[in-house]
Amino acid sequence: MKQIAHILKFKLIALIRFESKITLSNAVKNIASSLIYLVFAAGGFFFIQKFIFFLLVEIKVGLFLLHEFISMILYIFFISVNLGNIIVSYSTLYKSDEVTHLLSKPIAPAKIFAIKFMDNFFYSSSTLILILFSLLA
Repeated sequence: MKQIAHILKFKLIALIRFESKITLSNAVKNIASSLIYLVFAAGGFFFIQKFIFFLLVEIKVGLFLLHEFISMILYIFFISVNLGNIIVSYSTLYKSDEVTHLLSKPIAPAKIFAIKFMDNFFYSSSTLILILFSLLA
């Protein structure tokens, strides 16, 4: 556990560290990506709001069937995200230079795989999780 905490600490430091130079292109890139996330979140929120209104008022589905429908959609979404993460984790586990470096250290391979799996989960699922949070709002 101590080894995993040590590696995760430095991954967190690498994630939150700032660029050495603040340039106009970096600022424009960060603002544009934030704007795209906000537009998708707002669009997803309003789309789902209108869709639920349509189901409840126009078609009169009822709350029980609406909740069952939403739970099935979320189940399919989470399964697809997890299967995608497993595929990405296996491919990056064997192709990453970081894994080669970590395998040369006295760390158990199971711990390395667990760390890389969490790393891949947060990198590959961030967009889908942001969209999901906007839909659940």
